[in-house]
Amino acid sequence: MAAKGKMSGMSALITGGGGGIGSASAELFLKDGAAVTLMGRRAEALQATRSRLLQAVPDGQVELVAGDATNEGDLGIAVEKAASFTGRIDVLLPTVGGVCAFGSILAIDMAAFRAEFELNLFSGVLALRHAAPYMTGGGAAVFISSAAGLNSFRHLSGYASAKAALEHFVRTAADELSAKGIRVNGVRAGMTRTEMTAEMFEDSRMMSTFKGLVPLERLGEPTDIATAIRYLAGPESGWITGEFISVDGGQHLRHNPDFSALASE
Repeated sequence: MAAKGKMSGMSALITGGGGGIGSASAELFLKDGAAVTLMGRRAEALQATRSRLLQAVPDGQVELVAGDATNEGDLGIAVEKAASFTGRIDVLLPTVGGVCAFGSILAIDMAAFRAEFELNLFSGVLALRHAAPYMTGGGAAVFISSAAGLNSFRHLSGYASAKAALEHFVRTAADELSAKGIRVNGVRAGMTRTEMTAEMFEDSRMMSTFKGLVPLERLGEPTDIATAIRYLAGPESGWITGEFISVDGGQHLRHNPDFSALASE
């Protein structure tokens, strides 16, 4: 018998579902009764994530779609799979993103700069375009931004610009889709331990620099971000749209680190 909770009867689609934040969010959704569809490029990683989730929530409903979140055909398959649980989609969580280039604006490769927008902005835009028609009873979309999208971040101009663009897209989408009962919000994540940041966490100089800028004096774990996502996805936040919650230990109160010395090595 499926778990009962505040998300019971809901269907959620998570792109980048094999990643740390996506899988941590999926676990919270499942524990509160939602059915979850995970989309990701690597079928093996998705299968491993599904196994971990079902160990944590044995009666959870988890479907998998191996595909590229920047490909409209693959997204179409994913939204249909997610909608097959209940005939609709209630929650959309696009987590695909990442850094494609690190370096000075004057030396950055323009192909890499464009790729930042493809990965961090366009993947989320496409996910919402495809999922929104299935949100027939209203729903919640939660996007992932970064502390880099709020304050300037030297040598990450492409990534920071793409995240800033994503935040404005979220505000515009929230306004436009409100008539359909679709809420659109986001989480502005600080430095969080994931597969993507694993090498950074092993760099003691980089981590000490980050920690010195975090008032709560620790870096993030996927569950820190997932807890805020769960709030924005669920009924408790039913009168919130067009907002971003900074989940960064308070780093937004200060500034982003300067890695100029590392960039020059």
